[in-house]
Amino acid sequence: MINKLRIAIAKGIESIKQNPDIYLDKLPQGFNAPCFFIRVLSVTDRQKLFKNYEITVSFDVMYYPDETMHCTNSQLHEVARELMYGIEYLYVDADTIIRGNNISYEVQDSVLHFFISYKYIESRPFIRNDKMQKLYQNFSYKE
Repeated sequence: MINKLRIAIAKGIESIKQNPDIYLDKLPQGFNAPCFFIRVLSVTDRQKLFKNYEITVSFDVMYYPDETMHCTNSQLHEVARELMYGIEYLYVDADTIIRGNNISYEVQDSVLHFFISYKYIESRPFIRNDKMQKLYQNFSYKE
């Protein structure tokens, strides 16, 4: 599901930008700017009822502007606003829409870091082990 989320984020970025370079696994040494890099920051797994688990996946979507165009902070903030509208709701499957939360962004060294988290419920199969054998206990009372 994490890979499906990364691909859905990439599709969301493609819906707001024309032919962007998007890197999912690693940023190559001689990458072409402007580009996006989608990085998984953390994954938390919390058990809910019985065999249901709440999975929270946090992403850092980095935008590297073209240095030859001297991108200003206001332009980076505009890209962040576009990302807020473009990837807040993701179409993971044909019938699955997921909403992002904990949205924030910051600009560090002329690179936009856009943070977003997605939560979903995952149901895992329950494996029954052998039942416990009978337990016998001896006890006595002292008077």
